[in-house]
Amino acid sequence: MSVGHPGARTPLLFLRRLNVKIRSVEELHNGCTPECGIYPNVPSSLYFSLNAMNHSTLKRMKRSPAHFRYQKEYKPSDGARLGTAAHTLLFEPEKFKPILPPINPATKAPYGSNTQAWATYAAAHPGALIMGDDEQRSTREQVSALKAHRKIGPMITDPNGINEVTLVWMDEQTETLCKARLDRYVPSVGALDLKTVDISIGAADGPFARQAISLNYHSAQAFYQRGMRACGLPDLSFVFAVVESDRPFGIVAYELGEKTLGAGMSLVNGWLKTLAECRATNEWPSYPDKDLTTLEAPLWYLKQFYEDMD
Repeated sequence: MSVGHPGARTPLLFLRRLNVKIRSVEELHNGCTPECGIYPNVPSSLYFSLNAMNHSTLKRMKRSPAHFRYQKEYKPSDGARLGTAAHTLLFEPEKFKPILPPINPATKAPYGSNTQAWATYAAAHPGALIMGDDEQRSTREQVSALKAHRKIGPMITDPNGINEVTLVWMDEQTETLCKARLDRYVPSVGALDLKTVDISIGAADGPFARQAISLNYHSAQAFYQRGMRACGLPDLSFVFAVVESDRPFGIVAYELGEKTLGAGMSLVNGWLKTLAECRATNEWPSYPDKDLTTLEAPLWYLKQFYEDMD
């Protein structure tokens, strides 16, 4: 497992003093059902193959159980691709080995990431970070900005911090085996989760808050902290390190308010309960069957026209 200070064994020693179950990656193989505990050094491809429920999959229950069951894999956007690059450079720097994109011989310029040529090239280089020169420079600047941030920088550079902490636990209420991977855990401080936001939205409160709720960051934190408590890790704090996708790389460190986190916890509880019921009955309903549904604009929109809207 990558740590903030190469050769430092203090973080794992700290975890052992907490009497938590530290397991070995040697116990795992693709598609296996893992035992509960904390696993260091789990490659991302192996992590995603583990037979346990993660938040990214669980949150698809918010549309309906039927949509959850028939979920499809979606091609990541450029923003997600570059966000992955920043994540890799920051938390798994030994794996940051980008390759240049394929070149169109007619234009002498790189093919776009949405072209068949790019898809063919990516298939021939599975798992590779495909990035142009400017994208690589931009990612390095982005990571440097994060390390220089007054709040986030110390959490990144703390020698006691541990990157990519994989948690596996059994949800006691629904008997659902769950998994999560914290970007970084710093003993005596808490967890750090990196989020890259498109420059068109920005990291400032307001526009970003709407995106955060839309993408269910609040239920993600609730799910991760559920796993931390189950695995015996103190969840002292949970910080979202939000960085913009382009220069000047504006950064904001966020923590969720009590009510927002409570709403996230309610979502996780409901999704897990519904999942357990669907598995028990093998019934996966879609939208409610109604004759007619009244459609209203969101409250934030209506407030512009009606003074009495609360």
